[in-house]
Amino acid sequence: MALHLASLFEERIGQQPFFLAFSSGPDSVCLLQQLMRVYSAEQVILVHFNHQLQSKSEQQRALSLAKFYSDHYALRLITRRLPVQVYANRKGVSVELAARHLRYRLLSHLARLNGVSAVFLGHHLDDACETMIMNLIRGSGSGMKGLLSQREMAHGLTLFRPLLSCSKADILAELDRLDMGYWQDPSNLVTDVTRNQIRHQVMPRLAEIQPSYLSAMQRFMGTYAKMSMYMDQQSQVLLDCIQYDPDFVAIDSSLLSQEPEALRGHAICLILPLALSHLFPHQDKRFIREPLNFSFQHISQIEKFLCHEGDFGPLDLPHQIRVSQKKGRLIIQRRESLVPSLTFSYSRSTFPSCIQLDELGLICELSVLTEWPQDLLSTESQAFLALDCSAPLMLECRSWQPGDRFIPFGMTGSKKVSRYLMDRQVAGHERRRIPLFFVNNDLAWILGQQISEPFRVKATTRWVLRIQVQNQIGDCL
Repeated sequence: MALHLASLFEERIGQQPFFLAFSSGPDSVCLLQQLMRVYSAEQVILVHFNHQLQSKSEQQRALSLAKFYSDHYALRLITRRLPVQVYANRKGVSVELAARHLRYRLLSHLARLNGVSAVFLGHHLDDACETMIMNLIRGSGSGMKGLLSQREMAHGLTLFRPLLSCSKADILAELDRLDMGYWQDPSNLVTDVTRNQIRHQVMPRLAEIQPSYLSAMQRFMGTYAKMSMYMDQQSQVLLDCIQYDPDFVAIDSSLLSQEPEALRGHAICLILPLALSHLFPHQDKRFIREPLNFSFQHISQIEKFLCHEGDFGPLDLPHQIRVSQKKGRLIIQRRESLVPSLTFSYSRSTFPSCIQLDELGLICELSVLTEWPQDLLSTESQAFLALDCSAPLMLECRSWQPGDRFIPFGMTGSKKVSRYLMDRQVAGHERRRIPLFFVNNDLAWILGQQISEPFRVKATTRWVLRIQVQNQIGDCL
């Protein structure tokens, strides 16, 4: 089984450490064996996630095998538990999508903590074909290119999939030849999941009809990827004309309508995820662009707008966005009625303490410092607030209310929070969801923004209140 990993990836990796997402399944075990032919033990870090979806005995079996291989090759092993079912219920998404969201979020977080910029994944040719078929049946044109062997992510992280040219049968044959053990995930055998139905029912039937179907689909995905890349390049002129406003995204309808039909539809496919990322900047898609459920039907309906003069719409699409045509512009905005208006209030008078903001999926850790470095600096997710030692301390974290005011850092006069956030071009639906932190009834910090001037830490300050905000899975904002 020749992967030629050195020629494919060594130039990008060099001597730097990297992650191998290690499930203990046959794909990750095979990839580990191949990687150890090329890289040193100091470079390879195994990351094992427990999705908490299996029985405790199966969870332990997978973890034990990960520990066995980390010991065998003298590798560092990082293990984490993921609340997949809880996350799926809260977000209203499938378990498979929830697991993928959490894995990539935590991989991104761990990579930043460990100085890692590359993650190796064990996806193989069968996985790519399954993904293509899933995208085909739900009408996703962009999904016809399957999985990419290399993908740039947020925060400078790159995903590598060296096994995409290898079939599942190749991998199992290699492990059998090397007599290497692996864990079989029982959930992969359950046929009430779409991917498993394709794996166990559709693909065996395709093999009967055309034994070389994997190679044929591989050629098709490669050809489609090249065509898609060309269309991306041709669409860039249109993408450069997008107008971004805090509350909507727009483009002149005439620019789209004058393009050939194929290019017009492709450009719309690119505009929608850009609009989604802009309108909902703090959603999980900041780590990875998941399938967005925009079908050919959605694209066709938008194209019909472009064929009509005058105002048209609105058209409600998945992910809480709405498309309309007004005054010669195609406008994409949020469906405000679907954006929850949050109201919350939490108080603490003893420290250290913690506030769990379930409404936003955040955890706020509170502590009082009597010593701190001279170069103390507040950030978007962490604030250091000077305290008045003469008064009892009461901290309140609550949602915005009309009339809230504070004195921005470096200023002398007060300003309405709503006006301050508007000046900072914070979208309306985001303004209503930003936690405000009050110390003894005075607004001290707006999360993600500035602290209030009266709470500036000075040379005469005796106590400092430290507030650190994280996502509930441990990822700093």
